[in-house]
Amino acid sequence: MIRPCRVLGCGAHTTRYGTFCPTHKSNLRRHGHAEQTAVTKAELAPFVALVRKRIEKNADNATWAHSEARWQTVVDHARAILGEAKRGVPGNRYERTAASEVVVLGEAVTPRAITETVFAMYLLQEHDLRRLRSDEAFRAQLIHRLRGLTEANVDEWPGGRAKRLQRDIPPRAVLIMAQWIGEALGGVGVHLARLEARDREARAASAAGLAEAMRELQ
Repeated sequence: MIRPCRVLGCGAHTTRYGTFCPTHKSNLRRHGHAEQTAVTKAELAPFVALVRKRIEKNADNATWAHSEARWQTVVDHARAILGEAKRGVPGNRYERTAASEVVVLGEAVTPRAITETVFAMYLLQEHDLRRLRSDEAFRAQLIHRLRGLTEANVDEWPGGRAKRLQRDIPPRAVLIMAQWIGEALGGVGVHLARLEARDREARAASAAGLAEAMRELQ
């Protein structure tokens, strides 16, 4: 039965057996939540800059080398999965898709660019809790931005003015990738997000103190 889309304020109708209209159903599949929109490179750029500033401030800290090594462990795990597939060992097709995507990133993108992007996504999540509508949306956008680091994942749609879009992979493969990356780098990402929140609160407190002092000037 065709019904109104369950997203508040959407006047479109559902597909025959669904609960969302085609647009919101596509959002759910591609972005992890029916009301989630894609996080763009430009939107994430300020948070990447914050990560780089934190790294520069702690240039001699071993966290960055350990993080890059942990990413390499994810790549090695993915290569092992593909190696088993090549030998004819039965396996999960979504896991193999995830492994293929990880290997592409491992070959095309530097470990530093990967870790910066992962940490920036955690900073974005902490900075604006409403921007990412659910945990699933965060995971989907994390993988979206990582896959956006290489042209290997982009297709051009012909017809009139060419439109470049990131090629989709199954949501289950996205979740597997996000799980691997979260286990490897999520702890550092959460810690960096907390440091940024602490510094932001300190700056706000300092500004409030200055304002109060200025009000007391005679």
